[in-house]
Amino acid sequence: MRPLSHLVLALFSLLPLAASAADRPVHIVLVGDSTVTDDSGWGHGFRQFVGEGATITNLARGGRSSKSYRDEGHWDKALAAKGDYYLIQFGHNDQPGKGPERETDPATTYYENMARYVDEVRAQGGQPVVITSLVRRTFSKTDPSKLESAHVPYAEAVKRLAAAKQVPLIDLHASSQAFCEALGPQRTAEFNFPDSKGKNDTTHLQTVGSVAFARLVVDDLRRAVPALAPVPLPEPVNPLSLWYRQPARVWVEALPVGNGRLGAMVFGGLAQERIQFNEDTVWTGQPHEYQHAGAAKFLPELRRLLAEGKQKEAHELGMKEFMSIPLRQKAYQPCGDLILNFPGHEAATDYLRTLDLDTAVATVRYRVGDTVFTRETFASHPDGVIVVRVSADRPGQLNFTARITSPHEGAVATTLGVSGQVKDGAIRFDARAQASTEGGRTHAENGALVVSGADSATLVLTAATNYVNFQDVSADPAARTAPLIAAAAVKPFSALRSAHVADHQALFRRVSFDLGYSPQNLPTDARLRATDKASDPALIPLYFQFGRYLLIASSRPGDQPANLQGVWNDSLRPSWDSKYTVNINTEMNYWPTEAANLAECAEPLFAMIDDLVVSGRKTAQAHYGSRGWVLHHNTDLWRGTAPINNSNHGIWPTGGAWLTLHLWERYLFTQDRGFLDHRAYPVMKEAAEFFVDFLVRDPKTGWLISGPSNSPEQGGLVMGPAMDHQIIRALLAATARAADILGTDADFAQQLRTMHAEIAPNQIGRHGQLQEWLEDLDDPNNKHRHVSHLWAVFPGDEIHPGDPRFFEAAKQSLRFRGDDGTGWSLAWKINFWARFLEGDYAHRMILRQLLLVDAAAPQNSSHGGTYANLFDAHPPFQIDGNFGAVSGIVEMLLQSHRGGLDLLPALPKAWPDGKITGLRARGGFEVDLEWRGGKLVTAKVRSLLGNPVALRYGDSSKELTLAKGETFTWNGK
Repeated sequence: MRPLSHLVLALFSLLPLAASAADRPVHIVLVGDSTVTDDSGWGHGFRQFVGEGATITNLARGGRSSKSYRDEGHWDKALAAKGDYYLIQFGHNDQPGKGPERETDPATTYYENMARYVDEVRAQGGQPVVITSLVRRTFSKTDPSKLESAHVPYAEAVKRLAAAKQVPLIDLHASSQAFCEALGPQRTAEFNFPDSKGKNDTTHLQTVGSVAFARLVVDDLRRAVPALAPVPLPEPVNPLSLWYRQPARVWVEALPVGNGRLGAMVFGGLAQERIQFNEDTVWTGQPHEYQHAGAAKFLPELRRLLAEGKQKEAHELGMKEFMSIPLRQKAYQPCGDLILNFPGHEAATDYLRTLDLDTAVATVRYRVGDTVFTRETFASHPDGVIVVRVSADRPGQLNFTARITSPHEGAVATTLGVSGQVKDGAIRFDARAQASTEGGRTHAENGALVVSGADSATLVLTAATNYVNFQDVSADPAARTAPLIAAAAVKPFSALRSAHVADHQALFRRVSFDLGYSPQNLPTDARLRATDKASDPALIPLYFQFGRYLLIASSRPGDQPANLQGVWNDSLRPSWDSKYTVNINTEMNYWPTEAANLAECAEPLFAMIDDLVVSGRKTAQAHYGSRGWVLHHNTDLWRGTAPINNSNHGIWPTGGAWLTLHLWERYLFTQDRGFLDHRAYPVMKEAAEFFVDFLVRDPKTGWLISGPSNSPEQGGLVMGPAMDHQIIRALLAATARAADILGTDADFAQQLRTMHAEIAPNQIGRHGQLQEWLEDLDDPNNKHRHVSHLWAVFPGDEIHPGDPRFFEAAKQSLRFRGDDGTGWSLAWKINFWARFLEGDYAHRMILRQLLLVDAAAPQNSSHGGTYANLFDAHPPFQIDGNFGAVSGIVEMLLQSHRGGLDLLPALPKAWPDGKITGLRARGGFEVDLEWRGGKLVTAKVRSLLGNPVALRYGDSSKELTLAKGETFTWNGK
């Protein structure tokens, strides 16, 4: 079942209430019982619909009838508020046996109370609006599609009152009944809190229900009081929206859209809109083999020098004889810009820029004179295009020019097209767009398309290159773009949009996450700027879902994997070439795929691994004289696998092993024997073969050790870094287990188990820390961003609470490193502290990562945070921190690496109430969790495969076997 919160968000196009021509904001007073209150009524959601044109005073009180509300003095306070409009709803506590006075006659007592309220509001110059009671969400046993309404007498009384007094009426009884019946009982139940007996509380609302019924109130209010509804520009109430009151000043304030292959950044300018776009195979370079022929003969000398402590000499030899040819790999490139110019829009007002994560649509709205202009931009995976829709709410008012440009030297532009070749490389590209309009005229002028007097216009844009694979660049870019444009251009905008939204939501809506409603209706940049984020509980779920959004947008089957910047880049010389750094960053990009229910998004990574096996075999032979395949700390579009940049960090042979473990993780989550047999095990076996040949005996200890290598990215060339040994042990163990499962290679599996036991073990040093190197050399004052030797804590599982000595030593190492770091480093620390079962510390790291980095200020390269558009700030931008944070939040709420499901293992005190649905766990399970007061209320565990499972929550545990498709519900007791 899809999370209902997403369903609600999809249904609502949210508009604000605003004053008409008043000099001051209109003042709305809410009066009623618990169904209207801020904590559990629709008043909670109603606030979100009110923009700068109105203020709200909510004086509803739980447990009050129309009479007791007056008797207890609440009505006097309401009148004293001197509101312009009074929204009055009673009825829930006016039922027989409800309320202190147990009123039973809506035709008399209830009617008289409501009539007095109306008269007294009018007497002081206010406008009363009466509201029928909210229908109870109890479905009939005889007809499960129909609601049993307990409020009909009170609804009828209010309708009679509205007619008699000629007062505006909101028939919430009818609209809420129709709405709930359309959804059905199962989804409607998700609006409400379970009651103390575990049944559905049909009165009190969770956040999603509050927003849903507030939307109904707002819709009816606009019809009843037209003066409250003239302004069509929204304050977004969708909790899954980023929104801003100004255009982006710089690239890292623009809003990203993507379909895996294409990415775009929407700036939202007024007189000029820039939509900067990328195609994921636009790179420098050409098919090339990077290995250094003959390097292997220098391997013994490198090891000898390091064994003798001659690190400097080893470094120099490595630089001369062991590095990639050429020394550096190639860079990801921008493709082009779609530029829209809107003459006369410089002085626009009522500006709003949004990115709706649920629909994956970026929207810009503003007013010029009496006309509201709207732009919608999305990147469609089904149609392979970027779509831009520009419209005006008054006919004939749309006038603009459009052109496509490219930063590449020598690029040739045509009307809505550009083609060219990357400098000093083999990649040729073609980008083109086509426009259709409703009304008006179009013509070409000076290389641009001119649109004049139109009602709306839709532009479809795509790009392609000659890249076929890392060894073949023989494709025709124009032959690829032409059919995509031709097919998309004939489709109505509504069809393009609906196909895109359905495709995106099929992935995005698998997981919902709610920590409560944030009462401040603030732009996203203001929320990041706030010093105290405790009063904004919805910010972290927004950030979590933004990470999932980015993965969907930058990594789809058949495309390139997400690089250091996903699929987005505007620079010809991006930081670290925006390629694939595999000593942490690329792996971090894919940590969320399994647990956060986006398994399909890992397919591009798996495809790249297949390529790397091919090139990595050559590097293994050329540099180590070894079987199997190897990858060092970087790769690019051309699948380079040799050590690059500098020997002190480039000679690191475990990048391929780490990537290979992602294949094993896929098997652990899915138990897909076919995947293991045909896709994962062949890669794992060859990766393990490399280390069978590569590991050497340490003459001092007799242990098998790795080297030459380093502990990323510090300490220089060494023998035997702890991270290497942790990764290699995990690879050998997984490969041996996979062979056992498949019933193959028994002798090889036994060889791997024997070697596994002989690899240098984890060690505890003199400071009580987990040693980073073979020798006890750790500096407790070292604050380096890399914490590589804690790999065995996460993403590995070798160090865990069941081994308290090493568990505490690893924790001590993390304490020494401190809480600062670049963006991805902060994200890794969230995962570490979650695995250490310290939820408050993990939450502290999330808040540290959410510190706003002002893109216009000087950048500090050692202190990460988050840009205004929620991009991770290394700084500069690296997307890995976004993905790492998603993983860390999952680890706080669900862990499955220790042979069972640990529920809420690192729940912080800052999240007392919450709900998350759709998480995946190893062994083939899908899990929904709900908690209140810091305690588990409900865990729903769905078996996808029919495996046994152990559930653990605090000191409680339960072992069970579920049939495939069966769901078990547990309260942790």
